[in-house]
Amino acid sequence: MKRVDPLNSAEFRTLEGAGMKKELLPMIRDGAARLPFTLPAIAPIPSIALALLILVMAKPAMAQTPVTVCGTFEMDPLGMCLVFYPDDPAIGDIAADLGTLPMPPAGSYGLLSGTAWDCVGICFPTLCISGGTFDPIGCNPASGPEFIRGDCNNDMSFNVADVIYHLTSLFASGPPPPCRDACDMDLSGNDDIGDSIQMLNVLFQAAPGPPAPFPDCGPAAPGGPVPDCQNPICP
Repeated sequence: MKRVDPLNSAEFRTLEGAGMKKELLPMIRDGAARLPFTLPAIAPIPSIALALLILVMAKPAMAQTPVTVCGTFEMDPLGMCLVFYPDDPAIGDIAADLGTLPMPPAGSYGLLSGTAWDCVGICFPTLCISGGTFDPIGCNPASGPEFIRGDCNNDMSFNVADVIYHLTSLFASGPPPPCRDACDMDLSGNDDIGDSIQMLNVLFQAAPGPPAPFPDCGPAAPGGPVPDCQNPICP
């Protein structure tokens, strides 16, 4: 059998050209090396980097949908992010990007519009919106009828005649107030003897005025109880 000189083999010449002769020659002479040699393996990619790479490569194109929704900007429970919470909780929390527009302060209610897609983030939003706009008056409910609180007899003024009218309506089978909300001095949602007492206190005891609208015509504040106001005299 023909003896092969490992120092003249093609494998060694390849390694010699790569600058590895000095290290390999003693090993070959001492019989500690065998050909063909196997080059050192390349270090593996860290698992987290590999996972991120797979995620980026495998990530499908996300559907983008125009969204217009009413809600409130609030800080997330950890106080890290300003998140938009829609009135309909089924929509989920929204991380909004308003571009060059300033972000509204926490507690701002309004209409958020933009292009949305499913996303994740450090504040765990359900949706992300880019190119968003925020209209703080876009979701305000339509104003109700205007009246003057305390004007129980609907004559465009507040005086002792309103107290008499209210007491007569309550205890002497008098006609009901044309605008019961005007008689609701304490915002309880009802007109009762407590409202008559409050009227007297405002007229004769220098008590603070009732909640708006007072002393001029105006709508009731949004969110408050509105018994009814079927025949408001205010324009």
